[in-house]
Amino acid sequence: MKEISELIICDDIIDEVESIIARSDDILCITRIVEGEFLIEDAKFAIQKAYISSDKPKCIILAAQKFSNISQNKLLKVIEEPPVNVIFKLVTPSKTTILPTIFSRLPVVNRRKRLPRSSIDIKNFNLEYIYNTLQQNKDLKADEVRGLIEDAAKAAFCSSDFDMKESDFEYLQECIKLLDRGSPAIVVLSSALLHLLEIKTRTLHANKNKKG
Repeated sequence: MKEISELIICDDIIDEVESIIARSDDILCITRIVEGEFLIEDAKFAIQKAYISSDKPKCIILAAQKFSNISQNKLLKVIEEPPVNVIFKLVTPSKTTILPTIFSRLPVVNRRKRLPRSSIDIKNFNLEYIYNTLQQNKDLKADEVRGLIEDAAKAAFCSSDFDMKESDFEYLQECIKLLDRGSPAIVVLSSALLHLLEIKTRTLHANKNKKG
């Protein structure tokens, strides 16, 4: 099957790069793997390699935990109009830091393994529970935290212990937007859970006042 330019979302960027190279026998593969953030100098390297002539089709594999906005903007033109017989593979574990302009120009391939989704125990929701939940889920990716927040909000809405107001849903929605902007997932999860605890405390006090 003919290789094409792609944005690949995966669990392990090293394994994915090795997989791409293994199935590219007739293609010259040029790699740039960054353990941290893909920066402007990495983008310049890729562009330079793209325009060096070659007798074989060329695949430029760019892999990083995160791609900076400035590096993506620098790559945009060469991805949109690559030299003849040149394709690009962008490899990263999360799509949350990828600009819409890149999304619109590359087909997205999701190779991440689906993990069992964690859940929030609304019935036993207190400060100690929040602490333990954060410790257990500190390695979750943004997409997984998004699902956790959405599930927690639905569970709280269905519980009489949480008097969810429109402003509360708006706050949780803003938390999810922060994930899309690249905010640390564990920090966003902490903010969302603490807000839910505030709602539970507020509801408890309101119920006591009604009885009094």
